[in-house]
Amino acid sequence: MTRLHPGRTALGFAIVLAAAPESAEACFLPRAFSPQDVRLAPIVVVGRISHYSHFMRPYGRFDIAVDEILKGKKHIHGVSRILSVSMGESNFGLPHHLPSGPVIVALGPPSVDGYPEPGRLTVLVGGCAGAFILPDGWNETKPGGFITPLGQDMARDVRAVLNGTYVPPSLPSLPPAQTYIQPVFAAFPSRGTGDRYYPIAAENNRVEGTATLDCTAADKAGRLSCQVLDETPKDYGLGPSAVEMIQDQAKLKSGTFKAGDHIRLTWDWRLSR
Repeated sequence: MTRLHPGRTALGFAIVLAAAPESAEACFLPRAFSPQDVRLAPIVVVGRISHYSHFMRPYGRFDIAVDEILKGKKHIHGVSRILSVSMGESNFGLPHHLPSGPVIVALGPPSVDGYPEPGRLTVLVGGCAGAFILPDGWNETKPGGFITPLGQDMARDVRAVLNGTYVPPSLPSLPPAQTYIQPVFAAFPSRGTGDRYYPIAAENNRVEGTATLDCTAADKAGRLSCQVLDETPKDYGLGPSAVEMIQDQAKLKSGTFKAGDHIRLTWDWRLSR
């Protein structure tokens, strides 16, 4: 069996603190997996899994035939290159099966009290992200388990983290805030015109309210193309009716706009009787 160098006790204590699962109450949904979680592990290997079993709830065990040591060579020595591993259940249960490999597995040493099994390494469990077992090229989501459902790109990123070349993805930039012009109208619906467009559902229920529109100068003639930004109250057709009325009845004054300019309009729906 592969052994650890002297001094593993302090390291084992550190990994227990860093990688202890969060409480079940805190994990309604899995946390997004991050390749940088691998920094918590003192040992990271690529290998092939065999002899996976559930030996007592809530623990599993398996062996790894090591093909490559990505991190922690100083902690592993021996000729067999077979690691005996224990795995604790995360908040999402133990997987029904494990892929044979190759897999990237992040490991911590046995805890100081030999829990759950003396002499076996332990799989890093990153709280709500589950166990750090990354099947290389495997990209299916398997129900009933917590194997990371990620493939080649994540394996590449994990290696990049370990060799210091990882660049976290940048956050998507927000679209620029919409700029609105101050409209000058050649034509605009009157209150009486608005009565003809009053939404039937709102009129029948004696409902008044407002509709806010984002309108674009559609052509050189000043006609408008509009969409609903907001309506209060909802579900009475106040927004769609305002769009229909403004597109039919409103027109911008020539020379005060260019095609594509945006204007923001709010129409107050008021019952006339």
